[in-house]
Amino acid sequence: MKKLSKWFAVPTFAIGVLATPIHAAESAYPDRQINIIVAATPGNANDILARVIAKRLNDKFKQPVIVDNKPGAGGTLGAGLLARAKPDGYTLMVQSTSLTTAQAVYKNPGFDVEKDFTPVIMLALAPMGIFVNAELPANTLGELIAYAKKNPGKLNFGSSGNGSIMHINSERLGLENGLRMVHIPYNGGAPAVTALMANDIQVLTVDIASGLAAIRAGKIRLLAVGSTERVASFPNVPTTAEAGLPFNPAVWYGLFAPSGTPAPVTKILFDEVSLLVADPAYRKDMESKGSQVPIISPQQFRAMISNELVKYREVITSAKIPQE
Repeated sequence: MKKLSKWFAVPTFAIGVLATPIHAAESAYPDRQINIIVAATPGNANDILARVIAKRLNDKFKQPVIVDNKPGAGGTLGAGLLARAKPDGYTLMVQSTSLTTAQAVYKNPGFDVEKDFTPVIMLALAPMGIFVNAELPANTLGELIAYAKKNPGKLNFGSSGNGSIMHINSERLGLENGLRMVHIPYNGGAPAVTALMANDIQVLTVDIASGLAAIRAGKIRLLAVGSTERVASFPNVPTTAEAGLPFNPAVWYGLFAPSGTPAPVTKILFDEVSLLVADPAYRKDMESKGSQVPIISPQQFRAMISNELVKYREVITSAKIPQE
């Protein structure tokens, strides 16, 4: 099978200063409450990050910064609200890779990820791991691929739902290696991990943090991590590149403003949140959860999003994932 084109590699360049003058009318920003939309229920990873950001901005700006949970419609409800918000810096959003998967999967998600949003800053990058049930006779990714080829259609892989990042990355694993596995969707990542532990499914691509407890219990096995470098907590587990895959499955988290938000305003937000992202305590906390904190500019973040949207659409077309 012809290989799909390579994923965009997240660069780790130093953050540059955006040379945009702050106009007098915008230099007073903010002078009132800021709302941060989270398109999920409280306790979600986006929600946790949004509350960290809210506290930081509240302490700095001395203005209320409120986290506004707007779950529903696979995250598209909250994203649609930001797309229609006034672009003045008083309505923001913390969102993840689901922003681009929704754009690729839904025929009408209610927004255009490339036109309606201004990426302010990446907050974290969570490598995904390729996991198998501990009873499966595969201790390496190569052994999993060989076993799947010898047993076409006999392995089940799970996901948090049709068209999710978990689904897309597992389909790509199959496409890259000519595998036939059966997709079993679940209502979220946690039920999928439970199913993997019970051997209802045999393969799962999910963020590393979600699989930690099951690994410690000896129920599942981590074969590779979607990172450019090995994860400190699993130094003996190879990266996907080391294991022979041409892509690094991962989930990013970022802060967004509506398209058209004045550049001086987004610079104020970027400058303040970048101090948080660079803080050793923040980075240590992210790393303890299996995440990384790449230092990239807003322009690089935007380019990454546009590039991955192309890749997701390739997988959706090749794997015949239905659009909703």
